[in-house]
Amino acid sequence: MPEELLSSGKLAEAVGLSPAKLKKILAELEIQPTQMKGICAMYDGAALKKVKASIKK
Repeated sequence: MPEELLSSGKLAEAVGLSPAKLKKILAELEIQPTQMKGICAMYDGAALKKVKASIKK
């Protein structure tokens, strides 16, 4: 079964951040979207783990 991809909005919701703060963190960590669906950036579980780890610091 393929891994579920999260939009940036769902990713922000999953880690408890505003979309603007998540965008800043993604840029700082140089995390690129796993896939693009139209104009929507989709992220995988690895991106979720990296974001969670960075906000725990």
